[in-house]
Amino acid sequence: MGVTQAAVSKQIRGLEEFLGIKLFARANRGIAVTPQGGATVSGVLVYMDDFVVTLQDESGASRTFRRTPALKVQKTDPLDAHHALLETITDKQIHDVVAYLETLK
Repeated sequence: MGVTQAAVSKQIRGLEEFLGIKLFARANRGIAVTPQGGATVSGVLVYMDDFVVTLQDESGASRTFRRTPALKVQKTDPLDAHHALLETITDKQIHDVVAYLETLK
């Protein structure tokens, strides 16, 4: 398409402000790990099995945690937020979004 991710994000924010609704539910993607007595670490899941969990953080660094009973692992499904959002958007708002997108062609 020849458009940067930042430009698309800016257009979407502008459209959301124009329509007065959120079009995308922005949710933390991936997984959060809380070692016993430690701070929560969030990131994108790289690998998980019965023995270890490996995350990649925002800087791109990977961290591996050994699975123990004290290790808390919380998965986040970004689609959950989108499903909840769909129930709040009206048909008119969807029509307005489609009409706006047509003007961008």
